[in-house]
Amino acid sequence: MTVNPASFARETQPKALDPVADALSFLLSAGQLSSGSMSPRVLSVLDQLRGQASSVAGARGVVTGLLSLTGKEGSATPREILATLAQAGDGSANQQGRVSSAPNTPSAAVLWGHFGLALFDEDRLDDAIWALRQSLDCQTEDARIWRVLGNALRLRGEIDEAISVYQALLSRRPDQATHRRLLLAMNSSASLSPEEVAEEHRRWADLYAAPAENAAANPRAANPDKSPLTVGYVSPDFRSHPVAYFFLPVVEGHRRDHVRVVAYATTKASDSVRRRIRAAADQWREVAGWSRDRLLRQIRADGVDILVDLAGHFTGNRLDVFACRAAPVQVTYLGYPNTTGLRAMDYRLVDPVSDPPGRADALATEELIRLAPGFLAFEPPSDAPAVAESPAVARGYITFGSFNRIAKLSPPTIETWAALLESVANARLLLKSNGLTTEGSRERLRMAFSNAGLHDLSRLDLRNYVPSRRAHLALYGELDIALDPFPYNGTTTTCQALWMGVPVVALEGAAHVSRMGMSLLQQVGLSAHIAKDREAYVRIAANLASQVEQLNALRHCLRPMMASSPLLDHVGFVRQLEHAYRTLWRRACGSRS
Repeated sequence: MTVNPASFARETQPKALDPVADALSFLLSAGQLSSGSMSPRVLSVLDQLRGQASSVAGARGVVTGLLSLTGKEGSATPREILATLAQAGDGSANQQGRVSSAPNTPSAAVLWGHFGLALFDEDRLDDAIWALRQSLDCQTEDARIWRVLGNALRLRGEIDEAISVYQALLSRRPDQATHRRLLLAMNSSASLSPEEVAEEHRRWADLYAAPAENAAANPRAANPDKSPLTVGYVSPDFRSHPVAYFFLPVVEGHRRDHVRVVAYATTKASDSVRRRIRAAADQWREVAGWSRDRLLRQIRADGVDILVDLAGHFTGNRLDVFACRAAPVQVTYLGYPNTTGLRAMDYRLVDPVSDPPGRADALATEELIRLAPGFLAFEPPSDAPAVAESPAVARGYITFGSFNRIAKLSPPTIETWAALLESVANARLLLKSNGLTTEGSRERLRMAFSNAGLHDLSRLDLRNYVPSRRAHLALYGELDIALDPFPYNGTTTTCQALWMGVPVVALEGAAHVSRMGMSLLQQVGLSAHIAKDREAYVRIAANLASQVEQLNALRHCLRPMMASSPLLDHVGFVRQLEHAYRTLWRRACGSRS
């Protein structure tokens, strides 16, 4: 949150410590809580607040506590300041401005909670988690505190802990937003079976979608030969986003005499990718913030025959509209690695490798439609640098790497990668993630590798995000071999690595989320890089590392191999997709005629 100091006092409302919470959010956004001194600008804000806060229980003490910190010499850590302010909120700050623990009162719970929420908004996950837990220690019943704590733990890669927090909140106060976050966390868990995760998706739908499914009469499919079919795509990701990199070949490849495209953008954005999607669609609808009923009416008024969800349970989805049967045929595709759980979602588009017949069918509430050999079409980045030489040629040692989110680095993944480093002399591991922004996050990951058996932690090269996609792609030039995490595989990162000439090693898993690496590598002709178990994973990667000349030769073949693979056969893929749509439409007409 960014606050204009000049209008700060008049914009805040003196209720439930909101003025104090806003002041603290301002201080965090201004970076003022990183040291013990505060600028005259901030002091002015606090002086204005002092009078306003006098009628709010505990707030005047908090402002006084903030002001008292201005005389503190040297640097104060965020945790020291948080503790001081929580204590000050109950009028009991000590002279040193430090306390050992938070007072166990409702006022302190509110203060800790507001601090934690503000810290989370600043991407300061370590301090946010600490502050939010202090709030929970004060027995807060604020659902936001529980939910954001779960989110922070998930982003920090502590998946099972996040699941426990979400479940604790749901036991107190069930709501579908928290339940969705539980589903997202469960997709990354190495502790749960695919059946357990699928069952939780069904439970979500039973709790929150079943009433809506009976809310309106179903639209009918009547003409099996109708042409073109009107296909509506619903997504929050019509922008520079991984989903869009796979959707662009689809929306730009549709034949207009076969498919009329209506795009429903559920979030606001403005970039070149969005402009391309908008230009390719026959009808563009900006529907951010629309109610369920309004969007439902619009989709039906647009005459959509097949409605396609591109988000699943991710933020910005409109599964509530699908639950109402907005179109005669409803499909989920591309954006989510699991079943939606909705009975009103008719089909899910997958492939024979990501979801082989048998067990995969039992895991989905939708009927699985398998597009062979793969269900994705990838658009290579236009700004990709040229493929570089394998860095091992010049360095004399192998660099493994992964640019996946920290949440995907499960304990079994870390254990396997640690074993790989121990088996390949002098090898390094380069990990890049937005979750490595602080020294605390980097140290925690180092300790995870240490606990997994890696003796020399200097072999880890941990990096934060880079400022541009081109810089991100160029960083693949520092990798010899990319490692796919599990159970939640990479998709965009795997395609990018291959396009940049970096071979990928993947583990064959039991569910869609853990078979994406296998699906992609088979399509490119790298089946030999797919391991049946973790021991084979280490052997395959170590064997690649032992053959630097062959590795370098493969590196310069990968971009042509990918260019000639089904992943880049955009015309063939879209024809197959359109054929699938026609088949599903005719089936719907026959079943309802």
